[in-house]
Amino acid sequence: MLDYYFTRNISESQRFSTFNYAHFIYIALIILTLVLLTIYLRKKPVEDRWRLLRRFVWIMPVLYFFRLAMFIYLDRELGISYLEHRLPLEICDFSMFLLPIAMYTRNRIVLNYLYAIAMIGAIIANLTPSTDYYGHYASFSWQIMFFFIAHGLIVIFVLLPITTGLFRPDYRTIPKFFGLFACYCVFVYIINSIIGSNYIYINKPAKGTPTVLFDQWFGTPGFLIPFALLFLVIISLFYLPWMIGDKRNQKKRGTSL
Repeated sequence: MLDYYFTRNISESQRFSTFNYAHFIYIALIILTLVLLTIYLRKKPVEDRWRLLRRFVWIMPVLYFFRLAMFIYLDRELGISYLEHRLPLEICDFSMFLLPIAMYTRNRIVLNYLYAIAMIGAIIANLTPSTDYYGHYASFSWQIMFFFIAHGLIVIFVLLPITTGLFRPDYRTIPKFFGLFACYCVFVYIINSIIGSNYIYINKPAKGTPTVLFDQWFGTPGFLIPFALLFLVIISLFYLPWMIGDKRNQKKRGTSL
C-alpha cells in the first residue's frame, strides 16, 4: 500500500500522466480553493485582507522545507543529487520565499514579478508538469500531491491580492522585473553549467514541457529563443486586460473634463 504513495514500484496504468483524470482533479481543486478564499476575503475590510494573507502565506516557506526534507529522504533510494535537483533555484521554489516578502512590503515590483513570472511559471508547471521525474509516480502519490499543492498555492497567493481588490498589475513595471529576471536566468544558467543541473529548464529541454518541441526546431541552446519569446507573449496577454482598462479609464477622465 505504501509503495503507491512513496515509491516508483507501481504499474504503468497507475502512473501520473499529463491531462489524465487526476490532473484535471488537481486543477479543479486549485480553482475551487481560489474562488472560496476570494469570497471569504472580500467580506473583510481591506487591512484585514492583507493581515490574513500575511498569516496564510507563511505556509509557503514551511511547505518548501517540509517538502525538501521528504524529498531528500526519499531521493536516497533513487540516487538523486541534492545539488542537481533540490536547490531553491526553480522559479516556483524561489517564489515561495518571495511571497511573504510581497505580502509584508506590498512592493509593486515584487508583486508584479510574482504575477508575471512566478504565476505564469506555476500555471505552466500545473498544466505541463515534467514527466521526466513525476511521470514515474502514481497519480495520487505524495510526490504528485505536493507538486500540485505547492504550485497551486503559488497561483492562489499571487491572484488573491488581485481578486480581492488589493493590488492591480501595472504593465509599466515589466522592464524592471523582466530585466532582473533575465539576470537571474544568466545566474542559474552558470550554476547549471557548473554542477550539471537543469534548473528552470534553461540548459536543456525537459520531457513533457514545450521546450522539447522548441529543441526539435532550434536545437540547444537555440530553444531558449522561442521559449523566451513565448514567455513575453504570455506576459503581454496577462497584462493586456489591465492595459485596456487603463486606456478606458484615461478616456473617461478625458471626456469628463
